[in-house]
Amino acid sequence: MTSKLFASFSPDPDHPMIYIYGNPEGLRTLAAKLIELADNQQSEH
Repeated sequence: MTSKLFASFSPDPDHPMIYIYGNPEGLRTLAAKLIELADNQQSEH
């Protein structure tokens, strides 16, 4: 199965939003990367 992940942005300055969607594998990959980044930031402080 191929990872698929898409993001779109709302250009409305009063209600900025980011939409993230994809298949389960793509979303799990994103989640793992976010956890890795958070762990690295915690170890730096």
